[in-house]
Amino acid sequence: MHYRNILVKKVDGLATITINRPEQMNTISLDVIRELWNALNSLEVARDVGVIILTGAGDRVFVAGADMEGLPGMSPLQAINRARQGQALTGKIEDSRKPVIAAVNGIAFGAGLEICLACDLAIAAENAQFSLPEARLGFMPFWGGSQRLPRQIGKRRAKELILTGDVIDAARALELGLVNAVVPSARLHEEARGLASRILRCGRVAVQQAKAAIDGGMEMPLRQGLELEATCLGVCFSTEEPARGIEEFLKED
Repeated sequence: MHYRNILVKKVDGLATITINRPEQMNTISLDVIRELWNALNSLEVARDVGVIILTGAGDRVFVAGADMEGLPGMSPLQAINRARQGQALTGKIEDSRKPVIAAVNGIAFGAGLEICLACDLAIAAENAQFSLPEARLGFMPFWGGSQRLPRQIGKRRAKELILTGDVIDAARALELGLVNAVVPSARLHEEARGLASRILRCGRVAVQQAKAAIDGGMEMPLRQGLELEATCLGVCFSTEEPARGIEEFLKED
C-alpha cells in the first residue's frame, strides 16, 4: 500500500512505521490518522509481523502534536468530534494484538506524548522532550492524555504536567515511568530493534495473550483479572506453542 505521510518497513518479523512529515514536525493531520489506521490494520493481520515500532522521521522530532489546522474557532461539537478521531487512533495503537514500541527520537508534545502513552513500550533518545502543552493554548489534552497519563504515572504527577504544560526531558520521563529506557540518539533505533527481537524470541500467541491479560486486567478488580489470566492461558494451550517451547527449553538443559 502506498502512503504519502508515513513509511512502513518490514524486516524479520518487525514492522517499523515512521511518521514522515519532517517539514511539518511530524504533526498528525487527519490524513496521517487515516494512513496510520490503515497501516495498523494491515500489520495486525500480517503473519510475517510480530512487533511494531512507531517513530518519527529525522532526529529532532517524534511527533510535535496534532495538526493545528482548523482548531481555532471550532465549535464545541466540532471539538468533540476532533477528540474522538484522535482517541480512535490512540485506542487503535493500544488495542493492537501485537506489541507496539515507541522509539521517541525527539520532541513528543501533545498528540506525540499521547501516542507514546498508547504504545506498550517506549525507548527515548537522550534529546527527547515530553509535554502536554494544551492548557497553555487554552484547551486540554484530547487524544487520551488526561486518562492514560494518570494511569501510568499517578494522578498528582499527571496533574502537574497537564495543568502547567511543563516540558520534561528524557531523564525525567524515565524517572516518572513514561519510558522504559533512555539511550544516545545514535543508538535509539538499534535499541528499539533489540527490544523487539527479544519479544520476537517468545511465542507469538503467548505474547499476544500476555498483553491482553495485562491491558484488560488493569481495568478489572483483581479476581476478574485472575479469571482473564486463566482464560488467556487457555488460549496459549490451544496452540502448539507451549509444547514446542517446553521441549526447546528442556533441550537447553
